[in-house]
Amino acid sequence: MKKQYGLIGYPVKHSKSALMHNAAFKALGIDAEYKLLEVKPHELKKFFGEFRKNLSGVNITIPHKVASIQYLSSVSKEVEYIGAVNTVVMEKNKLIGHNTDVLGFLESLKEDLGFDAKRIKETKAIVFGAGGAGHAVAFGLRLQGAKRIVLVDKDSGKAALLTNELSKISGIEVFDIPWDDAEAIKATVCDSTLLINATNCGMDKKDKVLLPYEFLHDGLAIFDLIYNRETSLIEEARRRSLKFVNGLNMLINQGAMAFKLWTGKDAPIDIMRKAISE
Repeated sequence: MKKQYGLIGYPVKHSKSALMHNAAFKALGIDAEYKLLEVKPHELKKFFGEFRKNLSGVNITIPHKVASIQYLSSVSKEVEYIGAVNTVVMEKNKLIGHNTDVLGFLESLKEDLGFDAKRIKETKAIVFGAGGAGHAVAFGLRLQGAKRIVLVDKDSGKAALLTNELSKISGIEVFDIPWDDAEAIKATVCDSTLLINATNCGMDKKDKVLLPYEFLHDGLAIFDLIYNRETSLIEEARRRSLKFVNGLNMLINQGAMAFKLWTGKDAPIDIMRKAISE
């Protein structure tokens, strides 16, 4: 019987995860299928209630990475630490939550932007977005000993909550600033070496810009987790000759780890990359 996997989120139509995982299943001769599953926030409880009947595992994306935890049987230490889940595996009829976003992010940060462990310790980062992706990014930077992390979110409560969690760990400067405080954002960006967009701002061409681009400066690297299109933030970084990367390699990295959790097999990364690059 063909095993069923998928991605849950809202929206998910932009995602390339199905292309990537189905190519991997085919390459390794695994009888499985991966689908995009649009689940609205009010449908989440029902979805997990029916999970065991239909699925062997899922990936989780915006806006469900935090809310999904309450419906799982247990979670990994990474999920406990981060407070967000992006991969669920069904083991002996129990739903086990994992987070592969952190390592996926850190690998891309190193490979694509040159932020190795030593450089991260000197990094002053500003992170836009304190949801599930923002949690993974912020804790990833914390695990590597970043010098400073500043959080910005439209929901000030989310930003304050994540700031509080990060502040429990000594040896790091962390604070949050209001989304609409342009002066504070300008001052922080000007004193930062890494800017990360962990929101869905830019996913749609009609979206407003994340911040005034005159705040950007030489010496600032840009990591935009959006990968379905080239955002105006990436376009501006290119125009200014800043170092930048989108979320495509992070997607591949975390997807490969999820694939191994589901199948026990090493993912054919080159095939996965080719599938979403065509």
